[in-house]
Amino acid sequence: MFGKPMILVFNKRQRKRETTHGQDNEANGDEFHLQYDTSKITAAIPRTQVSAEKDELEAGLTPDANPLSGTVTIQDDNVIWTYQRPSGTKTIDELRTQLSRVEQLALLSNLTQLEKFKQSQVTVLIHPDSLVFNESFVPFVIHRGLCDVVPPKASTAEQLLAQYKAIVLYVMANQSDFEKMHKVTLPE
Repeated sequence: MFGKPMILVFNKRQRKRETTHGQDNEANGDEFHLQYDTSKITAAIPRTQVSAEKDELEAGLTPDANPLSGTVTIQDDNVIWTYQRPSGTKTIDELRTQLSRVEQLALLSNLTQLEKFKQSQVTVLIHPDSLVFNESFVPFVIHRGLCDVVPPKASTAEQLLAQYKAIVLYVMANQSDFEKMHKVTLPE
């Protein structure tokens, strides 16, 4: 139902964090690396996991209300996406402990904007490390995939719902382990 798991390796402030997304914990899934800077965020995916040419990849970078705009380059064995981080945006981790209950609900309500991706060729991952928010709590998707072309290669309605439920628990219950919340919300 969920296909193979996705191994996400986030490099945030010189700290690496490995996260497994999917039905089981096998390490044979898709992989991408995110690196944050003050004005940009970079995602690198091994070239062997991308089944498209550069012009096709750039088509997935068209600005939208939620995905960040960016550029794509091919370097050695990696495909590199560089996204422009809007000034004043913050991650969930930077926001969630400072928000009132009403602000938390506004942030979570705004995440429902991402529902449009459940029937789209563009795929998203609702994860604390792959979202930033502006001062009105509007979410921006850092890295998005293309169905069957760029990881994450698929995102079903069930997967998006499980990810959304995990974010709700993560924010409202101020939990420290998103992956644990995600496992709890996966359908059986």
